[in-house]
Amino acid sequence: MEEIIIPAFGETVYADNRENDSSRVFVISKAEDDLFNAYWDLFVKNGYAQKEYFKRDTHWYASFVDGDCAFFMNYYSQLKELMIVRDEKSIYHSYQDVAGKPIVEPQITQVELLLYGCSYVIRLSDGRFIVIDGGYNYEEESEKLFKCLVDGSPFKKPIIASWIITHPHSDHFHGILEFLPRYSDLVDIQRFMLNFPNADDTEHYPALVPAAEAPDAPLRYTQIDRLFELIEQSGAPLYTLHTGQQYQIGDAKCEILSCMDDTIHRSKHINATSVIVRMELGGQVILWASDAAFSTTKIAKKHGTYLKSDILQIPHHGFGSGSPEGEICGYELIRPEVCLFPTHETTGFVSCSTFRRAPKHIMMMPCVKEFITGATQRTITLPYKAPDCKRRELDEKIRRGECSNGARTWVFSDLNSSCPEDFEFSILNMTHLETKIWIELFFDGRPQAIRGILTTVPQLTLRRINVTGDDVDHDTVKHNSFTIKKRGIPENAPFGIRFTSELPIVVTSKKATGIHFN
Repeated sequence: MEEIIIPAFGETVYADNRENDSSRVFVISKAEDDLFNAYWDLFVKNGYAQKEYFKRDTHWYASFVDGDCAFFMNYYSQLKELMIVRDEKSIYHSYQDVAGKPIVEPQITQVELLLYGCSYVIRLSDGRFIVIDGGYNYEEESEKLFKCLVDGSPFKKPIIASWIITHPHSDHFHGILEFLPRYSDLVDIQRFMLNFPNADDTEHYPALVPAAEAPDAPLRYTQIDRLFELIEQSGAPLYTLHTGQQYQIGDAKCEILSCMDDTIHRSKHINATSVIVRMELGGQVILWASDAAFSTTKIAKKHGTYLKSDILQIPHHGFGSGSPEGEICGYELIRPEVCLFPTHETTGFVSCSTFRRAPKHIMMMPCVKEFITGATQRTITLPYKAPDCKRRELDEKIRRGECSNGARTWVFSDLNSSCPEDFEFSILNMTHLETKIWIELFFDGRPQAIRGILTTVPQLTLRRINVTGDDVDHDTVKHNSFTIKKRGIPENAPFGIRFTSELPIVVTSKKATGIHFN
């Protein structure tokens, strides 16, 4: 059989990247729909058997196989983009799953998290499980995961029908490095599923640097090779995930909407390799987004209204993922009622997510009734409908979280320009985001007002400033006639001062007590 060379029809706008030891991905831009059919004919002509095909709105998919070599084709008509993956060691088309009789109700359990991470256990109707990620490699987290499996299993030995590992970040895949050596003999793992880069692929992912060059690397990105060693020792088959693939795991129908296939040519961030899984289980649709960036994957334009889901796992723990516009566009199509929020409530509602544009957007969407965090272990039985009270609880968590960081406006009065200390303030930013703070001085009479002073306080920082000193910018507004330089500070004059921040802050003065407003 002759090797199929891609591009095969004179295409000039394309990307060609080797994903790992077995897979190569080609992304052809400015592709018309007849190109999909041309490659179909080419594969068949060269002896490949056509195995799958569907056409859904603007997404077409087909797969072909000959022995261990498989081709996966995805065409997105709205983007005029054709993606072809060649996997030389694929076992996908030999996939089979033997489901048992329904004996329990399907469930989703958010395993309790130490801070943030991703560790979910999905119980199927036949009593087996799907595990997603597994969190950090701490003994405590592995114990919680194992106990969750034991407590939820109708069998003496829990059966993991599939362990899906979304991407190589320590809070997602390192937990398995702790779990397998401790518990592999106490559970039955039937298969693993992932699509990882090679551990030394620093060309595509610079974060995968050798430990000698980055001493903290083993704690974050490396140990990919160790993962593969443990999987091989387990004896369970490993399926390499590719976009468009569909797996029936018990009564869970899983479709891969995105993975490293879609992003290796677009991003050098490890999060971009994240697998996005659309799951149908218990009469509901659950979208597992991992740490994926909707803007990088272009998931909204690729899948449109097919993204509509009952339950959504919020991407990247609510820290923000890709552009806010891309994330919001995805949320408006998904429109979930329940959100799984893989972080602790302190991070989720107090110091981070509620101040980021996209996560705040979905928190405020009227269709959303509940956010389930990793603060405690929580199990929901499918189909799940959030009680009406959960929306009120979510609103209260958002309100309390924002208020606990301070206020956006602070006013101090009874100050005098003759006292140098009256110009000195301490500003505390307790959020995980940098914030800009505008400062205005008010004297007896409007003509003396000074405006347009700006300072910036980094995340989780206490900063001391003098509003007349060099640690602030006095002339940030063009054509501003109210600057200190143009107005000067009146001598021995009473004044007041207002701080206005993008995020809640705390402002203090040695002399005066401030009044704050939200």
